Amino acid sequence: MTPNAEFIYKNISALPIRELFAEPSGAKSITNLWELLVDGEKERFAILNAANADIPYEKMSDFERFSAFVSAVSRAWGSGARELFLEEMSHLLGYDPQKDMPSALDMWRDFDRRVSDLSCTVTTEAESCRTAHLPILAFGDDYGAWVERNLKIIEEASGRAVTLDISEMNFCITDRYHAEEAYRAFCGGSMESLDIALSGLLFSVLERARKSNICLFVNIGNRLESAKIMIDYFTERGVMSDLVLFGTGDIAAAVAAELCDVRESGKRSATIECGILYRHGDTSEYIAKTVCDIARVYPVERLVIGGSLTESPAFAARHRVLRRGVCIAADRICPDTESALECARAIIENSAKYVV
Repeated sequence: MTPNAEFIYKNISALPIRELFAEPSGAKSITNLWELLVDGEKERFAILNAANADIPYEKMSDFERFSAFVSAVSRAWGSGARELFLEEMSHLLGYDPQKDMPSALDMWRDFDRRVSDLSCTVTTEAESCRTAHLPILAFGDDYGAWVERNLKIIEEASGRAVTLDISEMNFCITDRYHAEEAYRAFCGGSMESLDIALSGLLFSVLERARKSNICLFVNIGNRLESAKIMIDYFTERGVMSDLVLFGTGDIAAAVAAELCDVRESGKRSATIECGILYRHGDTSEYIAKTVCDIARVYPVERLVIGGSLTESPAFAARHRVLRRGVCIAADRICPDTESALECARAIIENSAKYVV
């Protein structure tokens, strides 16, 4: 980071990022550092590094798995996994990420000495992550009961935001009859039918969100064309609700340019805004590049941070990486420090209007 970006970061580092997408699996009692930190990306690093060990990965203790990860990530210069791990150790154990990290054993012992306090810290963080998530999949319900189960989540939302993850769905135009058939097939084990069932569900979800003045925070992953079809269809049907769209870094600018707009749908308009998330492997530099790309086609001060896609209960370090990326981008985009600070602050605070 440049000195100017560092200055901006110091001035906004205390601003909370409102976590909307994380679904931390930290309800169980945390007994060691690996249980706290493990996620899919870390496990992949650990498995790769343990491939030539005498002990198979599945038979390793948690400490041995943590050691395998630390050994791998210490050599992964420039990777998002390494940057995130340094932020996690800084956040949890107070280590300076600019200096050499202690050994895996020393980190393990430091955590053991402070496990009660740190478990309380991450539990408090997880408790702040209370956004309702859709879709809820339920085997055994009939189609109508399944739809009502999802609509109830919208009705009981504590703020104005409900998250919707359709990053694996290809939207298709359907009707209730075919959606019901598809849901029965899905409950019978046909995963191929899920796209049709979810597409049918979305009509009711958007209609209820619109009536309830709920904004849907929608993760579309890399499904740009699918999202286009969905938005055009529901706009024409007069049920489009307010959305914040989150695409992967590679298509984020296209999402901002092609999908984010004010749409006239029925008797009212719906605002579709652009958002950004932390994803596995993101570096602050990659996030900065994504924000700069979006800024070329979208009023960047309207950009909304949605938090992080993770099940780890220790997601606060991801927010540090996000903040750094935003500050680097603001420094590059804006003509002076004052406007850069104002821009970074706006991006981080934009989600406040949706979250109580």
